[in-house]
Amino acid sequence: MKAVHTALAMAFGLLVASAAAASSDLAYLNALIIDDPANVELNLDYALVAEGQGKYRLALAAYERILLNHPDNEAARRGLVRIRRIIEPPFTRFVYEAGGSAQSNPMGLGGGPAGLAAYGRIGVTDERRIGTVRWRSEGNLLGEVHTASNNLNYGRAWGSVGPLIDLGASLATFRPSAGGALASLAGGFYYAEANANADFEARNMAARFRAGFRTYDSSLTATSGFFLNASGQYTFPNVIHPGDALSVAPQLRWNGINGVFNNGVSDFSPGRYLVGKVRFGYDKALSRDINVGASLTLGHRRFLVDVAPGGAMRSDITVTPGASVLFKELLGVQTDVRADYRLEWQRSNDPTKEFANHVLTLALILRR
Repeated sequence: MKAVHTALAMAFGLLVASAAAASSDLAYLNALIIDDPANVELNLDYALVAEGQGKYRLALAAYERILLNHPDNEAARRGLVRIRRIIEPPFTRFVYEAGGSAQSNPMGLGGGPAGLAAYGRIGVTDERRIGTVRWRSEGNLLGEVHTASNNLNYGRAWGSVGPLIDLGASLATFRPSAGGALASLAGGFYYAEANANADFEARNMAARFRAGFRTYDSSLTATSGFFLNASGQYTFPNVIHPGDALSVAPQLRWNGINGVFNNGVSDFSPGRYLVGKVRFGYDKALSRDINVGASLTLGHRRFLVDVAPGGAMRSDITVTPGASVLFKELLGVQTDVRADYRLEWQRSNDPTKEFANHVLTLALILRR
């Protein structure tokens, strides 16, 4: 009897092993799928086996077959996003921007003076896979030179790096990252910053949460401390006409850094405040080559220590309407020209902080 039991156990083991081997064979699964191409379980088995063997394009085709007939299948949607992230080739993209502006009141004073400004910017985005995880690195260099005052000359370099993590079947991406920044003002050191970020990206929407520590040059009245920032954007496509888009971008920032560096003239780094903003934008493609846009930004900044002349805490209201025209590839492939206008209008319970500034900018943008 014991021998019979042993023989049956061995036979059962061989049967299971044979079935497992057969189920792991892509050719075997493919033959079954040919007879029943809409079978979800067969296609999922095929995709998982192909993925396990590193045959990502075969797995991608299987996930796409499932979603063709069952677009809400959660496992297939997760697999599709995961495979696309794996097989997407590494890339490095640069954006070069150079331009100039005419401003009626760049110092933010009650009555001027007017001035001209020139600026240049280089942005870079790099994505590549390390193991099975895709990483994104970002960087940006910015420089501004003003004729109204050398105190406005500004430079900034910042960067961040972090992995891209797919959030299941939602087709959203989470990117935690670490970053830093260095800035100069009036030809000297301005501040250094270290930050931690959490970015969320999905169809038509994005959100960023940032916590950072910033320290200013010891010669300035501003000191050092922490800040928190939350921002986002949601885009509604085809609102009025095909090819248009309405966007809403809120922002909330808490600045816990003491001190105000105003250089005796204008605020450059006001200290300790809470600010909320929201930007409404409308963009419309008039043709394949021309895009126009209009925007309105509303903001309220309430200071936590700065007292207005009447004894209350200082409170500023800002209204910034704007308009732009983008000429796509006007000067060559991936070479755009943008013209925009905005009015920076601020009212405050401190009359010395009220101003209006008209800004007209012309920029050349190259993408490589």
